[in-house]
Amino acid sequence: MMHRKLTKIVVGALFLIVVLGSSFTIVFADQDIGAMLTGWFDRKTEESIGEIEEVVWNEQENQTNRLKEELRLAIDAAEQQLDEFVEAEKKQRVEELERYSDELVNEMDIDNSALESEIQAELDRILNEAKDEMELLLENEYEEHGGEE
Repeated sequence: MMHRKLTKIVVGALFLIVVLGSSFTIVFADQDIGAMLTGWFDRKTEESIGEIEEVVWNEQENQTNRLKEELRLAIDAAEQQLDEFVEAEKKQRVEELERYSDELVNEMDIDNSALESEIQAELDRILNEAKDEMELLLENEYEEHGGEE
């Protein structure tokens, strides 16, 4: 009987351990599910953020390269347009200066009449003086030789 009693005690103890153990397992399973869900959610959150960051970084790099290329093209076009504008302006300024010079040349009317009259008067004075001196010389010669001719 003792053996049977002992067997009953052992079986009862095992049953109690199994019952208590399974209730603890259920409690631990509830806690494990919550922890497991939290862990899964945290992993998914990190994974999603990582994917989003990678996509954003790649797109930022693509758009930055596109922006650089578009900017280079815009600068090249602006530079060409500015060069064309400068050349056209230089040509227009040169042509305007040529037209203005032509106008000045055509409008030049140098009136030398006053200067010519002055020079003519001086030349006439010199000529008359020379003639007077020649006549005077001739008269002096005539008088010195006694009117002999």
